[in-house]
Amino acid sequence: MASGLDQNRVNDWLNATIGESCNASTPFTAVLATPFSGSSGQLGHIRLMTVNGNSTSNGTELAGGSYVQGTGVQYGTGSGGCFAAAAYSSGAGSTSNGTAVSQAGMPAATVTGIEIWDSAGTAPAYAASHRWWWGALSSSVTTNNGDTLTFAISAITVTLNA
Repeated sequence: MASGLDQNRVNDWLNATIGESCNASTPFTAVLATPFSGSSGQLGHIRLMTVNGNSTSNGTELAGGSYVQGTGVQYGTGSGGCFAAAAYSSGAGSTSNGTAVSQAGMPAATVTGIEIWDSAGTAPAYAASHRWWWGALSSSVTTNNGDTLTFAISAITVTLNA
């Protein structure tokens, strides 16, 4: 028997875990314990890593400069937020950032990856937040003190294979 995940559920999952179009009145509430919403109180967090995590443990988050650990680079959620609605093609759903994502005041560091977290908790209790996605950058980025690190439109892509 063939198996897989329905393409609509792939798109739903991607939209829910990056906060593209979720709020309390949508079915995504069942997916996330504390779902994203389009309200200003619900922000996604792109945390910058100096050592990448894996499927069972978080990476080592950047520290220093204007970067705030546990908050990272915040992005807006909802249909007008940072990420586009997920699209399904060739057995996978994917989405990418539709706006540039920047962090000013970087420390001297080498960023090797990112992790996408929800906003269930905020500093100092940010340990209550949930990590939804993690991954290595295609190439590490080295910054000097005071630099601005920018991920261009479509530079961050999240993919889920069905």
